[in-house]
Amino acid sequence: GINITNYVDDRKNIVASAEAFCTEIARVYSAVGDWRKALIIYNSSDLDWQKARISSHDTLDDVWIINKYMDYQYSKVLPKFIAAVYFGNYHSDHGYVPNPTYVDAQEIVIEKPITFYQIGKQLDIETNVLRELNPTYKKGMVPRLVAKAAGRGRV
Repeated sequence: GINITNYVDDRKNIVASAEAFCTEIARVYSAVGDWRKALIIYNSSDLDWQKARISSHDTLDDVWIINKYMDYQYSKVLPKFIAAVYFGNYHSDHGYVPNPTYVDAQEIVIEKPITFYQIGKQLDIETNVLRELNPTYKKGMVPRLVAKAAGRGRV
């Protein structure tokens, strides 16, 4: 469900990429029944997981033992995820305070291809602000459909 072209990369669309991740991780979880395995398999592959399981000689199906036999980049996925979840839940215990940036943003309909420069000039908005609000558009232009401009929202 992720659209990737020369001009658009929906992986940079937070909502679209989160929905795609949730759909896929739920599919993997339903097959393996363990969220830790599902996360590792989602990032690598079931084949990589099976190779690591066989190499580990683990008879208990212990995720942490098998994870040691994954390729380096995949063996770090689970610990990093756990650390990120921990930090998200307990950041204030460690003195971190979220500082969100608020901007005025609204959607505008784009009926034909247009550049961020043209939009910015027409609506009196800096091009770099349009780029930050629209990371999905790779080449500083909107091929068609919708772009964000001035209104209320959060970056």
